[in-house]
Amino acid sequence: MKKGILFALVWLFALVGFFSFVYAAQIVDVVGKAQIQPASSTSWRSAKVGMKVSIGDKIRTARRSKVRIVLDEQKKSFISIEELTMVILNSTIPDEINKFDLSKGKLYVKVEKVKAGATFEVATPSAIAGVRGTAWSVDSKNDRDIVAVYESKVFVQAFDKNKNLISEVTVPEGFKTIIERFGPPSKLLPLTHEERGSWNKVKKRFLDYLQGFKGAGLDKLGDLADELSDLQDKIEDIQELIEDQNIQKTIEERIRGCQEDSRNGEGDGNSLTEGQYP
Repeated sequence: MKKGILFALVWLFALVGFFSFVYAAQIVDVVGKAQIQPASSTSWRSAKVGMKVSIGDKIRTARRSKVRIVLDEQKKSFISIEELTMVILNSTIPDEINKFDLSKGKLYVKVEKVKAGATFEVATPSAIAGVRGTAWSVDSKNDRDIVAVYESKVFVQAFDKNKNLISEVTVPEGFKTIIERFGPPSKLLPLTHEERGSWNKVKKRFLDYLQGFKGAGLDKLGDLADELSDLQDKIEDIQELIEDQNIQKTIEERIRGCQEDSRNGEGDGNSLTEGQYP
């Protein structure tokens, strides 16, 4: 078993020298604990730097945790998934992530050079915020959404419970709007100094990590990271299976022991019954 795993690891690392990697959206920064559920899977795995992400993937973050993802080959567009957030990477055009279904939490988005006729959108249960090139955030809470704009402008559409459009407003740079759940957008409110500062920190951290990411040559190891992650998941599955088998074996041995004690008249009143475990 160990020899097989070692061979697989050596083989995966050898791939780096023989294959060129096609670009895809990639995770470039992970803070704390975050997980990704690929569109083709029903299980969650740990999010790691270098992983590629695709249309339909789900990402969730724990408390005090964040994930940054670069979206384009030029590495000028990115998203920052903040703590306690659940988002699905989606698309309205072929082969490109340009929509984010945000069920809860906060998402920062910075996009540039969007294809003609296309938009980038963040959708919550009752609103859509979209652009053709700008920087903004959407904070989705249980009873409301907050859309804040840091560069250029964003259009915001509000919907009722039946998905009917209530109204649409354009939010310019330096302002925000609050959309109560299934209600219309509020009047425009200026961003606070703290809100501007938070965006500047997100942008700076992304640029800093991106520089280190490129300098280390990790932007060519996305496929390798995915393969290693898959291998690790398989190893964990095998370990869980072995553990389950050991538990089952222990239970069976104790049951046999109790049965023998009972036949020999040595029962101590602590024999196993259904629903009890060692």
